[in-house]
This record gives sequence, C-alpha cells and structure tokens, in this order.
Amino acid sequence: MYFETHEKEKRLFVKIVFSEKGYQALGKTYYYKNNMSIVFFQKWKWYFLYREALLRVKYPKAFIQLTHGPYDYILPEEEYRKKVHGLLLAAKRKRTEFRNKLSYAIKNWNEIFPIEDHPYWKKIQEKQNWYENQVLKLQEEYDSISYKQQTPTF
Repeated sequence: MYFETHEKEKRLFVKIVFSEKGYQALGKTYYYKNNMSIVFFQKWKWYFLYREALLRVKYPKAFIQLTHGPYDYILPEEEYRKKVHGLLLAAKRKRTEFRNKLSYAIKNWNEIFPIEDHPYWKKIQEKQNWYENQVLKLQEEYDSISYKQQTPTF
C-alpha cells in the first residue's frame, strides 16, 4: 500500500462539448461532471457514452466530443481526517488479525524443528514489522491532523 500522503486523491471529470454548426471552435460545454472517484466513473461510464450517443443521433453533422481525465483533488480538512482515521482503524485491524494468526501458529506448531528455523519465518517477521510501522505512521499522521484542528487560531 502507498501511505505517503493522503491529502490528495485522484478524481475524474467528464465533459461533453457540443457545437450544432459542426465546428470545434464554436463548441460549448453541453455536459460536465467532476469530483468522481475512479470506481464511480467506471460504474457510470456507460451513462456518459449514452449521453454522447443521444447527441450524435439527434445532431449527426454536429461537433461532439466526449473527454474525461484525472485531476488531483485536495481533500477538505474534515474529510482528510476521516480518511486517515479510517485507514488507521483498518491498519490496526490487520495488525491484530496478523498477530492472532501468528500466535495461533506458534501455539500449534508441531514440527521437528522450531518455528524460527522455518524458511518463511523471516518473511513473517518482516510482514509483522511492516504492519507495526504502518500503524505508527498513520497514528502520527492522525495525531498531527487532530492537533492542527484543536489549535486555536488568533
């Protein structure tokens, strides 16, 4: 996972430019929608293509252009705090789940050699450290956001 900054998200826009005269230079925005998540855009892509097709059927000689693309969306402070809080809770859940599975494996180990000699033990330790680091990073980020909100501005 990528946890460098959560303040920015990729959002998408859709724009249909339409000119009844058939010239691109005379085109005006017929339909525009922004602030869409990638999942939302994929779910509703058919609708945007449908809107474009309706125009093409109604005005066969007109200039019609459907464009879509990404842009960076900077989250509002409250939404950003909620997002980091949700990521923190998810990381804590995954860390606890991994700890429980690891303790169960250690408790029920019945091989000849100890579990520390197993070839996957180093990978398991790295994964456990990764979960611990993610929780610490997210907790630090969440605390800094909460501290900024609690600090009075004069």
